[in-house]
Amino acid sequence: MILTCPNCSTRFLLSAQLLAPQGRRVRCCKCSEEWFQEPDADELIRDLEQQIEDIPESVKPVPEGSSVPALRDEDEEREEGSRAVALGYAAATGVFVLIFITLLLVKEPFVRAWPPSAGFYTMIGLKVSAPGRGIEFDRVQSTVSGGTLRTKGYLLNLTSDMQSVPMIEAALKDSDGNIVDKFLVAPPESKIEGESELPFTVERSDVSQTAESLHLRFVLSGKAGEAPHAVQGEGGHEGGDTQHGHEAPAAHSEHKAAHH
Repeated sequence: MILTCPNCSTRFLLSAQLLAPQGRRVRCCKCSEEWFQEPDADELIRDLEQQIEDIPESVKPVPEGSSVPALRDEDEEREEGSRAVALGYAAATGVFVLIFITLLLVKEPFVRAWPPSAGFYTMIGLKVSAPGRGIEFDRVQSTVSGGTLRTKGYLLNLTSDMQSVPMIEAALKDSDGNIVDKFLVAPPESKIEGESELPFTVERSDVSQTAESLHLRFVLSGKAGEAPHAVQGEGGHEGGDTQHGHEAPAAHSEHKAAHH
């Protein structure tokens, strides 16, 4: 803008930006006269417009309605990624807890339906009914001929529900109670109806001459264990009376049949 000295009328050129925003005192370079000069508003606006540069195409905003996705802040993306991971872990934990609670609620029926699952519950410190609980041996008869042991009897389901029949462990003991032979026997059927009986037979060749008695009990599939709940019967070649007893700490079914 052009300034005119009020004393000597000397004119000189001065940028309006030097006087912005509210004006300032100036001095004449010829007569040293001082006065207060306000900036010219129109010229100040023109100076500012000249300094404004056009926005490059690469940084112009996306037109409204465009399908081009807007750029996202890195911190925002990182925060959303962390939130998604946390939600994923929370969902997985929730599913695991739900499955675990369900397994606890159906523990007994699940073990009855699939006896090997008892090992899982035992591993996590929960007590479960021993395999074959509610099923007992009955009318067991044993004979030995030509070194071959033949045993027949019945499995009784004392409950009103269908039960899974576990593996049967057969143990031959001598007169001192020592085991001289032990083997697993697959049940004739995997299920037994409520309040019903199921016949079974056991054969074993090359029986030791020191064997004096046969003991039967239920075990987990392919795995023998203790026999806490015993059902014992003693007799000769054609069987004998049946007695019921209990042994701690678990609850399996065991039948003892003497033979000669």
